[in-house]
Amino acid sequence: MKRLVVIAVLAFVSGAMIAITALQVTPAQAQSRVANSKQIYKTDLNVCEGKEVVITRVDASPGTNYWHDHPGDSFTYVMEGSQVRETDEGKAQFDAGTVFHDKPQQIHRSENSGPVKLLIVRILEKGLPETIPIR
Repeated sequence: MKRLVVIAVLAFVSGAMIAITALQVTPAQAQSRVANSKQIYKTDLNVCEGKEVVITRVDASPGTNYWHDHPGDSFTYVMEGSQVRETDEGKAQFDAGTVFHDKPQQIHRSENSGPVKLLIVRILEKGLPETIPIR
């Protein structure tokens, strides 16, 4: 009888652990934010050899994106909505009509509780990606 109780308790604990593990939200899921990006303009920057300007429109759903940086200067105009930007210096909220600057290699992420529309202007070395995920 004692053995049956021990087996029942072990089965219950094992089942509970499996259920808890299945319900856990991974960091990637917690950070998921769907963003539709459309590059609307790209051209060489004539005054700086080897540089280009890339202009991108981003429509993002509520959520948090992954930690990342940009290899060049990035200027973001919030067209609609608002978002909170987090860096090693802290958090700051940017509402519609405001602009913020990401310095090259400045690690950051953004969170928004509602949809947000952004217009981003980046000055990059030719051929470099616009965004680099941080692992």
